[in-house]
Amino acid sequence: MLEIKNLSVGFQQKKGTVNAVRDVSFNVGDDEIVAIVGESGSGKSVSSLAVMGLLADNAKIDGEILLNGENLLLKNEKEFQEVRGNKISMIFQEPMTSLNPTMRVGDQICEAILTHEKISKREAMGRAVELLCSVGIPAPDKRVKDFPHQMSGGMRQRVMIAMALACRPKILIADEPTTALDVTIQAQIMKLIQDLHVSYNMAVILITHDLGVVAEVADRVCVMYCGQIVENALVADLYDNPKHPYTKGLLESIPRIDEDKERLYMIDGVVPSPQNLPEGCAFAPRCPDCMEICKKSRPALVESEGRMLRCFLYHSVCEGEQK
Repeated sequence: MLEIKNLSVGFQQKKGTVNAVRDVSFNVGDDEIVAIVGESGSGKSVSSLAVMGLLADNAKIDGEILLNGENLLLKNEKEFQEVRGNKISMIFQEPMTSLNPTMRVGDQICEAILTHEKISKREAMGRAVELLCSVGIPAPDKRVKDFPHQMSGGMRQRVMIAMALACRPKILIADEPTTALDVTIQAQIMKLIQDLHVSYNMAVILITHDLGVVAEVADRVCVMYCGQIVENALVADLYDNPKHPYTKGLLESIPRIDEDKERLYMIDGVVPSPQNLPEGCAFAPRCPDCMEICKKSRPALVESEGRMLRCFLYHSVCEGEQK
């Protein structure tokens, strides 16, 4: 359904261009939950905002974003508005800042519906009540009149999900949907997204840094580092046998109930600045398996051992050499 090809996003600044996303490619099937994981600043959210057409004016985008074969990057803003919220919707990280504090939540949901459908305000409000009910908000006919500050964090996140589902999109992007929520509410929100994925028959792109959540809900996972995908595999394959050194480091840093450790594993070094990337592989300065070729050349993302990998341990193809 969604195919992203060689997506690159750079932001023009006085000191030059900051390359936040570099040559990202992945597909999303119509019945899949695809997770994108990585540290803060790895390019996860920028990739999703590019899909939604919500990047800042100083962004320069290259590549293709194909929705059912149609390149969204060739659309103007008016044409993109027909897609945004209608075919592809997004749940943002912070519901308190994403919701308008001066509008009742019912009016905000209605606004999303009336933007794409020619129905009356009364019909739209009826739909808003139904949507609040579908995302598990009690007494939806009363809560539809509330302002965001009158709701808890978990309920505000449910309102954001209701808004995203207002026009029954085929793809839902969930950007850190459980940020700032306690563990119990996190589990409820993730269970809700899973249930809606089935009942609405929609694909989901889940952006997160929580590998535990990924293991529970996703079908496939893309691991990002410094604006690039370094490994793309089925969830079971990735957890059973991680290949890329960065993926191995992420999984080793997770505490396990069946192991007794005084200290958790930590990947050496720090993430390099996108304005000052290494000459070779971006992970080379931190990689325990670094070779000489890694310091001088950047590996391409190619198929290896049943998954997509960007690592010279499994192939010797460099960027620019791949056909």
